[in-house]
Amino acid sequence: MLRCSSCGEENPERFRHCGYCGAALSSAPPARETRKTVTILFTDVSDSTTLGERLDPESLRDVMGRYFASMREVIERHGGTVEKYIGDAIMAVFGVPILHEEDALRAVRAATEMRMALERLNDDLRSRRGVTLETRTGINTGSVVVGPGGPGEAIVVGDAVNVAARLQSSAAPGGILIGEATLELVRDAVEVGPAESHELKGKSGPVTAFRLLHVAAGAEGRLRRLDAPMIGRERELVALRQAFERAVETRSCQLITIIGAAGVGKSRLVAEFFGVVRDRARVVRGRCLSYGEGITYWPAAEIIRQVAGIADGDSADQARARIDAFAAGLPEAGAIARGLAGIVGLDASVAQDEITWAFRRALERVADERPLVVMVDDIHWAESVLLDLLATVADLASQTPMLLVCPARPELLDARAGWGGGKANATTVLLEPLEAGSALELIDALAPGRALAEGVRVRIADAAEGNPLYVEEFLGMLIDDGLLVAEADGWTATGDLDSIAVPPTIQAMLSARLDRLASDERAAAERASVVGRVFEQSSLVALSPPADRADVPRRLEALVRKELIRPDRSGLSQGEAFRFRHLLIRDAAYDRLPKAERAELHERFADWLEVAAGDRLGEVEPMVGYHLEQAFRYRQELGPVDERARAVARRAAERLIAAGRRAFERSDTSATANLLGRSAALLEPADPVRVAILPDLGRVLNAIGRFEDAQACFTEALERSEAARDERTLAIARVLSSLLDLGPDATPEDRRRIADESAAVFERLGDDRGLALCWRLRGYASWEEGKAAGDAAAAARALGHARRAGDRREEAIIAGDLSADLVQGPTPVAEGIRRCQEILAEAPDDRGIELAMSHALAHLHARLGQFESARPLAARCREIAVEGGERVTAAMMTEVSWDVEMLAGDHDAAERAITEGRDELAAMGRPSAMHEKFRALSRLALGRTVDLERLLEITARESDPVARANTARAVALARAAAGELDQAEAQARSAVEILAATDFITFHADAELTHGDVLATAGRRTEAQAAYRAALALYEQKGSLVGVGVARERLAGSA
Repeated sequence: MLRCSSCGEENPERFRHCGYCGAALSSAPPARETRKTVTILFTDVSDSTTLGERLDPESLRDVMGRYFASMREVIERHGGTVEKYIGDAIMAVFGVPILHEEDALRAVRAATEMRMALERLNDDLRSRRGVTLETRTGINTGSVVVGPGGPGEAIVVGDAVNVAARLQSSAAPGGILIGEATLELVRDAVEVGPAESHELKGKSGPVTAFRLLHVAAGAEGRLRRLDAPMIGRERELVALRQAFERAVETRSCQLITIIGAAGVGKSRLVAEFFGVVRDRARVVRGRCLSYGEGITYWPAAEIIRQVAGIADGDSADQARARIDAFAAGLPEAGAIARGLAGIVGLDASVAQDEITWAFRRALERVADERPLVVMVDDIHWAESVLLDLLATVADLASQTPMLLVCPARPELLDARAGWGGGKANATTVLLEPLEAGSALELIDALAPGRALAEGVRVRIADAAEGNPLYVEEFLGMLIDDGLLVAEADGWTATGDLDSIAVPPTIQAMLSARLDRLASDERAAAERASVVGRVFEQSSLVALSPPADRADVPRRLEALVRKELIRPDRSGLSQGEAFRFRHLLIRDAAYDRLPKAERAELHERFADWLEVAAGDRLGEVEPMVGYHLEQAFRYRQELGPVDERARAVARRAAERLIAAGRRAFERSDTSATANLLGRSAALLEPADPVRVAILPDLGRVLNAIGRFEDAQACFTEALERSEAARDERTLAIARVLSSLLDLGPDATPEDRRRIADESAAVFERLGDDRGLALCWRLRGYASWEEGKAAGDAAAAARALGHARRAGDRREEAIIAGDLSADLVQGPTPVAEGIRRCQEILAEAPDDRGIELAMSHALAHLHARLGQFESARPLAARCREIAVEGGERVTAAMMTEVSWDVEMLAGDHDAAERAITEGRDELAAMGRPSAMHEKFRALSRLALGRTVDLERLLEITARESDPVARANTARAVALARAAAGELDQAEAQARSAVEILAATDFITFHADAELTHGDVLATAGRRTEAQAAYRAALALYEQKGSLVGVGVARERLAGSA
């Protein structure tokens, strides 16, 4: 008999085509290896040696021949295949050549029936030969590789085979042992003994197995039950419509998140909603990719390409022109266009906050013309930066009717428990499984014409457990089998559907469905799965063997017809694209591929992607790196790693490094850490490319709080670069580790020495980025010494080098350093304002620099009493940070409003502002000592109580003298208010003494004023006046008109 490789049915030897499915028949073994999850059955005759001693060889041959024939008949009747005979042992496989969803159940049924058949055989052997046979049986389920063997044979290899053989050896005579994986698939149909732990040869640890006692006749391996009563999707659809109406009526942005398990119907619900609103709204879509960690803005890029009209085949210049045209006429059009270019990968230097702001403005521009519905699908795969972006749009989009629709699996709430919580404009819809009645309605909608008998409808609904995906896939199998045929007025049954068994699990169902495809169609699905859920026809052509490429369109048409894939759009290339109807189908197809073939296909797809992207490679570079990374990882798992594999690893690292550097430039530190970390893991430890990225990797690891990993990166970078005499990497590692305080304890002199020695290297190499870092380190040394002027001078030099290097990220960091220098240092207020305005004029579209300079200008204008200018600037600082999704920075910026209101004399407003920031930071798990002490100062100014013990705790933890001095001010005033005047004066005096040794004029003046207040409270008027005069002189030197006025009032009051 010939078994059909497509449907698994046996045919007479003379047949050339399968009599069941029409596929061509061949006696040849499988043409290519395939990975499958199968169930292995091993059985062996126990004590066969004694039997051989008792019987003549001819008699023994007859006994064993009858035994083998009897056992084989049972195995094949249950759909198994006898793989081989090993002495007296039989190895059978359930799932080769064709998978069945209930292969594990077939195997345990066969085992128990084999035992009964042996009893019948023993009755005859006992009467005729006076002997009986006894067997031990082991059954195990797991992944194997099926490949060609001898003529008409297949070879099945894998750990699952070895475990089954060892379980057979461990079974008691007459017993059957089954593994845990097998029991998981048949647990509702069997009775087993207690779990047993077995030490199996070749296994590193004990293996759990169960003694099979009984298999219930007719039972399913896994019973399907509805977990909860359900209704249809009417309520959820109403929720979507209401959210849309709210957005239109109030001209606001509404966020609706649809939470549901895979396959529960999220996409179907959203598609139905789109049909309702399509005539009233513009609908745009983006999707999160499960495999692009580093592809932070992929969904946003898809959306921008749609709204800007960027075609798949557009060049980079054409894409940029379309973005410019889209932004034309908008306020700040240039900045918006720049941010959108960053989103789609045309400008790698755009910062994260610019991207967030530009994305929101783009959506607002579309919504101004017509209500806008934006779907970002599968946000459970989204990186935190994208979630922050969406949350920012939801919070800040104003006066425009916009609805954000975000379908997600429940895993989203594991990563972002507070998603959408506490927002008046946010709604979460929990999409639960359908109830039985709704599931039956879905079946009737998918197979109209009443083609399904009532019993079959109910069985499908029960097996689906209310999951529409399960229903759809079961019906898809009926279509694949030709039992349901589409007619003009619906579906028609062509066979007896009542005899079909409902699949026990979705995974088994999908695997069985794929196994039943024609081999060429199955191969196409498997190759497409390497690309992902969405794939281009041209990419599948590239992945196919040359002889098969012309036939790819026909195979895709067949897969569409069988409802495994559907047409889709792609942003990667021109031509047709397709989408697996469900991700689980893609996963099942991918799981079939041997790792060696996966590696080959991933590498070939990366090659295709590089060519297809053309001059837009930056958009897909993380994907190229991912596929090359996968190619290497699979070759590494198979081993040994040869030169070809190492070359693939290097290519992957190069692409991931390039993507990581772009992520760093836009301030996406988490993506940078991910991409550079993966790059480092791909390369040999001493590879110069790997060593060169370690300092940058350490820098971002430090920024995201992975301090030990950051320290390890710098330690390794220093050791390896020194050993390799890589002076550039060594210099960068030395400077950065000192800047971040990740090296040995260092004095200001140590930092200057490191900066000077490293600068000599960078000068020789012409490295402006390195020189900028050196000047920052010199500035840090000056700041530690209390020399703000020195820090400011160094920052100015650093800024020049950063601009020459084109390093916008470093520019923004330096501008932040300079902001603090201009406020606290000796630069007069008026001069500070002039310098801030000059820096802004040089970088008009840089929102990072705008934030830093607005920070300084708010402080400086407030010191001139120009509160009408200072308040908007303070608000702008926070606005920029919020729009960029920088929650920590936004909370920190409340310090600016606090300072402005304290100088304005509105201490209530100051306390409200600083308390808001304090609470936001605490909610993020980042309590701020600065906010605590500033809040205490505002409360003391209002005559309110403060927590003195908390202030003392802060002081005990602070090592920075300036920080300790500012805390001492608050402690001094608190002690004075409590009547502890001696201690208060000592604290105030210590603050003055610390700050007198610095050129932090503003802090010093404030400390002198505080000292005067404490002395005045103690009745020490002469000393108080001396302190006030010292404060006045400092305020006059700084040009702080408000400070001058306060000091003069104090002097007058103490006279």
